Amino acid sequence: MIGKLPNELRSELLRTVYDKFLKELLLDKYFSAGLVEKVVEAIYEYRCSNNEVIFEQGSMHNLSAYFLLKGKITFYFGAYTVIDKLEYGAFGLCEFYKQTPRILSARSSIDSLLYCLDWEKFDELVR
Repeated sequence: MIGKLPNELRSELLRTVYDKFLKELLLDKYFSAGLVEKVVEAIYEYRCSNNEVIFEQGSMHNLSAYFLLKGKITFYFGAYTVIDKLEYGAFGLCEFYKQTPRILSARSSIDSLLYCLDWEKFDELVR
């Protein structure tokens, strides 16, 4: 859907999303404007389908930070205990910064649009 927008409108929309994501990450508070701009370039779009597992509890694989723009994400503990649901905003930040195993599992409840920041890419930029 975003890809079908005129370039100028698409760029403005993405910049708004990135700004919100960066504020959730607190990057603008602790890093230079130049580094923040590089981080913006490292953010990528990810579309997940209904019931797709984004990450699993206890996993050290894929410690990315996420920003949900559209859709719904369900967070659960163990196999079935639903802890929370998210329809907009950032998630996965604690494990992103601490590089610790995921506390909960996350799964899309419907087709969802995420923006992601990969830890390895972020780490390269801040070094």
